[in-house]
This record gives sequence, C-alpha cells and structure tokens, in this order.
Amino acid sequence: MLLEQLIGNLRLQIENHELLLESMETETNLPANCGVDKLEKTQQLRDKMVIQIRKLELERLDITRLYCKENQLAKPVSLKIIIDHCSRDKQKVLQQQREQLTILIQKITEVGKLNASQANARIACFSEIQSAVNKALKRSPTYSFYGMIKKPKGACLMQKSV
Repeated sequence: MLLEQLIGNLRLQIENHELLLESMETETNLPANCGVDKLEKTQQLRDKMVIQIRKLELERLDITRLYCKENQLAKPVSLKIIIDHCSRDKQKVLQQQREQLTILIQKITEVGKLNASQANARIACFSEIQSAVNKALKRSPTYSFYGMIKKPKGACLMQKSV
C-alpha cells in the first residue's frame, strides 16, 4: 500500500519536474528584449510548478517515514534504501523513477544556471535603459543605491493643485 503511494507520488513528481523543465526552457528561449509580461507569465508557471513539487516532496517524506516505521528500518531512510528493501517488481519501477528524477534535476539545475545568467543580463539592460532615460530628462534616480527615496532634481513634471 505505501509502496504504491510512493510510486504514484514519484510519478507525479516526474510529471511536475518535466513541466518545470519545459517552463524553464521556455524562459531560456525568450529573447533578451522580450516584454516583461511574457517573462512574468513564464516565471509564474515556473513558481507554480516549484510549489507543486514541494508539496509532493513533503508527501513523499511522510510516506517514507511511515514505510520506515512499518518495516522497522533505521532512520533516515533514502529512496535507495527503500528500493533495496522492497520486492523485485517494485524495485524495478522505483529505480527507474529515481533515475528519471535524478536526470531531470540535473537538467533543471543546468537550465537554472543559464536562466540566472540571462536574468543578470536583463537586469543590466533594464538599469541601462533607466539610466539613459534619467540622463535624457536630466534627472537623478528616484531611489538611492540603498533604496532610500531621493528628492527629484532637474527636469521633472509637477502638478499644481487647483
């Protein structure tokens, strides 16, 4: 019973990791000058998948704790120990799922590093544009380096109350 729950949980984790990888690859393929709305939608999907995976991982930990208690295994129990402890037919399925997850996590890590470097480039691009606009309007930035609001200087629009 617990092994069936574990197999089902791992299957769902694989599906969610595949969706996460797909959304991260979509983010990777976005051009540097893409609209913020496209980037936001992609990142919202990614964040949603991460939350789902976290829930599934917590469920998996609960299942393994129960399995450990039921079979009187020493704690902490990894998936590898459970695989060694169960029947041959379950071993094969669990081992395949474990390998799939490991491969997916490696790919997600690689794509995540690439996305992080692209995010840094996008931030630099946004900062450069903001700086150019401020220079064109002869304004200093509204916020200091430390996030404090500065009084605007130079050409700024002011509205007079009537």
